[in-house]
Amino acid sequence: MQAVAALCHFCETHGPRIVMVTQPVRDLTLLDQNLQPHLTGLFNGSCLDRLDEYGEYGSYSAECLIDEWRKTVYEDDPRCAACSSFQDNLGFSTNDTVSHFNYISSQVSINERVYQLMKNACLRSISCEVSGIVDFPRHNEKGFFEGHCLSLDFRTNSKQKCEDSSDTESNGIVLFGDDYNGYTLAHTFRLRDAKARGFYRCFSLVIVSMDKFLLTSNYDYFVSAMTSIITKLQEQAMNVYKRESFSATTDVPTPAAIKLPNIELDTSRPLSAIVNDPDVFLKLHRQLTILLRTHSRLHLESVLEGVPSQDLLVRSELEPSEVAEVRTEAENCTQYYALLRIARMQQIAKKFERLRVGTTRPLVALLSHVVVVKCDDVAFTKQFLLPLFDLIPVGCARFEEYPMRSQTVSSIVDKAEKEYLRCKLSIERLPETLPKEVPSIVKRYCELLLDDDIPLRALEAVIKDTREHWLKRAKLIYQIKSQKSEIDMNQVLKVVKCTSDDYEMLNFWQSGLSKAYKEHVQHEVEMAQKRNDLTKEAKRSARL
Repeated sequence: MQAVAALCHFCETHGPRIVMVTQPVRDLTLLDQNLQPHLTGLFNGSCLDRLDEYGEYGSYSAECLIDEWRKTVYEDDPRCAACSSFQDNLGFSTNDTVSHFNYISSQVSINERVYQLMKNACLRSISCEVSGIVDFPRHNEKGFFEGHCLSLDFRTNSKQKCEDSSDTESNGIVLFGDDYNGYTLAHTFRLRDAKARGFYRCFSLVIVSMDKFLLTSNYDYFVSAMTSIITKLQEQAMNVYKRESFSATTDVPTPAAIKLPNIELDTSRPLSAIVNDPDVFLKLHRQLTILLRTHSRLHLESVLEGVPSQDLLVRSELEPSEVAEVRTEAENCTQYYALLRIARMQQIAKKFERLRVGTTRPLVALLSHVVVVKCDDVAFTKQFLLPLFDLIPVGCARFEEYPMRSQTVSSIVDKAEKEYLRCKLSIERLPETLPKEVPSIVKRYCELLLDDDIPLRALEAVIKDTREHWLKRAKLIYQIKSQKSEIDMNQVLKVVKCTSDDYEMLNFWQSGLSKAYKEHVQHEVEMAQKRNDLTKEAKRSARL
């Protein structure tokens, strides 16, 4: 479970506002500004340097994921400079190449659900909840941020200095929330500002998560990290406040009542002016990224290796020359390519639907027959076939190239356009032996691929689960067939809840099972037969 961090401010003009939110997104490639100029989730980092081992700042582009990002949050609430963070640039993105997370900082969350959670946390942390006094952790948490911009070494003198400062009198921690709105750990604080009403501005740092145990079990860590960030901001704000409040000719401070008429109030001063740091949001992005990244690295879930899947067994049995034929983009180990294939798969299904032949009949041919694709570019041919390979076992997928003079053509990909999404698709011939009834797995695939309301990540998981479910049925039928040749397959199909049309599909999938699995099944059948023979022989001997 991941957490989201944000900086909130009680604007004197617009009330509680989220100034900046930083959230981790796994294996997500952001859309370039040229592709989607109207999105609020765009990020510019061309002027930023590499962030050492923590990844790099930068902008990215992607194809086929545009529809997914059209759901980006739009905010109509008015804002001024005081409650805004990014003006010219729309945000920052740090790509962690180690954990494959993108830490995205923006003025508005890139997800509607996260936006609602953060908006509720902002309102309650500043306006509703009553915070307690900050309790500094007694143990040293400096090791969490060793060598980075955050310092958590609270020695006695620094602690006394913070307690003596009037800025920290209003600092406090509060934990609130529920299972629906998420749980929030908020650290409220005030910054000195000579041009604000009351000479203070109210802020809060919040960390929101749907897991209450995540916040409570790491309470000291989060409090220490947020306190370090806040202390630095308060020191900078105090220096600016003293410089603006003190007399230009003497070091003796002038009472606020006397200075008040000479100081023009400015309720729209941004945070960068309050702390006199134009790069304050860049530094906050870096600090919050380190905070979230360090926490995620300290709480990694270990995945124990289990029984190897059929795909792994098949790949291990292939010759080096054959591995390249079945190799897919999934082996790049990035979620982005998996989502890209799912998006392409949706495009193929929709193109079939627009051809007025339906989607089910072409998919039946694609999942249970040899498919011949004619195209003037091999790369485009693989772009068409690779997404479809995710629908069938790896052992059933092979690439073979033939000359263009071949007349047995099932599909045509016309490369009149240079982009994959604009390529033309036509069907010249379908197999004559297609089943009368559509197999259940094909119906399931069509329902999933033609449903625009399913997010790509959810669609990827459901398709993978569906394929594994039917692969287990194919393995079960193979085991039953291997044990007894004269078995009634109609009874078997009733047991596994399949039809005769599904049986043809499952027979094709059995050809993709690994040799190791087939040998294991045959060995177990032979051993069982030997045990039965020995039992019968023992019974005969006992009778004699």
